[in-house]
Amino acid sequence: MKNSFAKRLSITLVVIMLALTITLGAVGLTLKKEPKRGIVIVTAFLSGGLYLNNPDGTQTQLWDPALNYEDFPVQEVMDPVNGLVLSEELINKVISGVGGFPQIINLLLDEENSIFNSLSVDILTGKSIKDISPANPDSPNRLKYGAINCYRETYDEMVAEYGDIAEVVVFNYDWRLDNEDSAKQLEEFINERGYDEVILTSHSMGGNVVSLFLQKEENREKVVLYTPYSPATLGAVDALVYLEDPGRLLAGMDLGSLGGMASLIDIEGIVRDVATPFLRSLVSMYQLLPSHYLMTSGQYSNTDNDYMITVDGNPITTREELIEFYKSRPYAKVDGEWIYPLQIEENGKTRLENYWEDSRVMVDGVSTHTTNLVNTVYFIGVGQNGAEGANFITNDEGEVVLDTVRYTTNGDNMVLEYSATCGNNPQGENVVRIENGHLNVGVNFNALLKERTFEEIDKIWRD
Repeated sequence: MKNSFAKRLSITLVVIMLALTITLGAVGLTLKKEPKRGIVIVTAFLSGGLYLNNPDGTQTQLWDPALNYEDFPVQEVMDPVNGLVLSEELINKVISGVGGFPQIINLLLDEENSIFNSLSVDILTGKSIKDISPANPDSPNRLKYGAINCYRETYDEMVAEYGDIAEVVVFNYDWRLDNEDSAKQLEEFINERGYDEVILTSHSMGGNVVSLFLQKEENREKVVLYTPYSPATLGAVDALVYLEDPGRLLAGMDLGSLGGMASLIDIEGIVRDVATPFLRSLVSMYQLLPSHYLMTSGQYSNTDNDYMITVDGNPITTREELIEFYKSRPYAKVDGEWIYPLQIEENGKTRLENYWEDSRVMVDGVSTHTTNLVNTVYFIGVGQNGAEGANFITNDEGEVVLDTVRYTTNGDNMVLEYSATCGNNPQGENVVRIENGHLNVGVNFNALLKERTFEEIDKIWRD
């Protein structure tokens, strides 16, 4: 009896399994899991949130110019119509948030604990002087959206529209250091989160990090769409200008909104004695120097006076000449040693040259920028005055110094059109041209970027 029951049960189970198999096959169903999707927002130079790691294991919120202003209204400050708007009310809130005016002075000038001292980099090794980590998606405060809430609007809108089908995260990296390392961290970040399909957005130098990430084919295979906002992929003449003369950062800046405080701060002295050595310590700043790929792009006719850099009227026209020029600058050596970006690597080229090449892949014998190998739609700012050419002269002391800067509206006031499109035609079909400035094209998502970005995402995941 027992054996008869067991036999009937076995036959029944076999029949059920056969029926299930036939049914599943008939309707074309599989047991394959749905791909895990991610939307990753990659931050810009100065825009990533940073923490100071303390000896007791705690972290102190370090990089954010408005440290304790949780709801900092970045879109109001970087207005797409009126430009930078610094109201007296906003300034007072920021100052009170960090402990008042005396604390501002300490943050700037304290030899041991100033923010510049804490953020400085050993330019000979390329390493941070202090133990610092970027914010991550689980950070307890707004640094996870980037400094001063830069990408909070982008994040919130992405979550509202696509949060049901994808995980949305902001990737903060240490914007002071080597972008090569940041690209490796982006790769690890995406792999650890287990994404099978990724949509990437980036702002400014974030485009350089993504370009390096895309060098690996296995990384490119995961990327279904990339929308860089004003990427500085071929470098920026402005970076050279500010390294040569950081005081130009103040040019045209209206300090009147600081009221009587402006007279109490030696701003020029701070720029000269504090900000300049800090800026010149950052590895990433040198990686933003204009490359020979920009120099030989359609940005320049390379005739008459239309060159990227000239010295005593003589144009620099080759990669070798450009590197020799950079190596001749007074900040290229420290105590007789080459700074990190200009040190020679095993192939006999400087790190800076190898960095330029690492954003490119040989395809059918042609050097191709990595962004051309994925589905990329470039968002670029245009119509804003930015540095296009730098002219140097030899002064009476025999020093080669920056003399004049040539400006153009063929860009967004920091990044030129051909840099923002990786050397491609800035009028191309996969280029979205936005009449606005560099900071706005990346931060003002709703006003400038949302509609077209969502159109492109919908083509991939909804149409």
